[in-house]
Amino acid sequence: MDEDQKIALQYQPRIRFDLAEPFAVKGMGYTVFRSTGKSASFRRTVTVDPEKTAFAVEYAVYFDYDIQHLYDLEHVWVYVGHDGKVNDAEASFHGKYLKAMSLGGNVENGAHVRLFCQPGKHAFLPEGRLFTLLPDWNEACNAQAGNMGLLVMDLFGDAISTTPELQETVHRYIRGKYAFRPTLQFEPRALDDSLFLPWPRLKAEIPIRIQKELARITGTNAPD
Repeated sequence: MDEDQKIALQYQPRIRFDLAEPFAVKGMGYTVFRSTGKSASFRRTVTVDPEKTAFAVEYAVYFDYDIQHLYDLEHVWVYVGHDGKVNDAEASFHGKYLKAMSLGGNVENGAHVRLFCQPGKHAFLPEGRLFTLLPDWNEACNAQAGNMGLLVMDLFGDAISTTPELQETVHRYIRGKYAFRPTLQFEPRALDDSLFLPWPRLKAEIPIRIQKELARITGTNAPD
């Protein structure tokens, strides 16, 4: 195990999921920033202030599904001070990112930021009840389930394409198989160490996973 992997495991976030959440994390792509640099998986620069931060860890959190579309990629950024303790954190929220440290304190043992995962949608906040501020927090998981079909991100645009027919097929599959009603009761779910991969490795695996899911949905054979 190399130093970056040790760091990624040591400072992994503690994520709580809705009791009815149907999707599990399938990959945690990590990048350790020892100086300010551009993220390879999110449109932002990760700033490392050498006066107060020793390094930052970016976690690209991959799911095979969002309740409204095929595959999902969210992010958590953890900043570690020179004393070895987390002193700041941020997390993705529907294409943007927000501060992830709550005023009441949500860092366990100085190392693990405790976050709540939006039911079905996987955006992160430090308090689960705040998701009710979103007008469609409930409907997104049932009446609107699958309505975005196959998501095509710039990151994977060369490997993934879609058609109107495929979009509708994915829509029906997700709604029929995964639609649910959130409970807004949350539980921690441990992440296996095997999920933590350097971001370039996870990035290479994601299109393969998407093609396998598309083969399952359409009843065809996945490409080799």
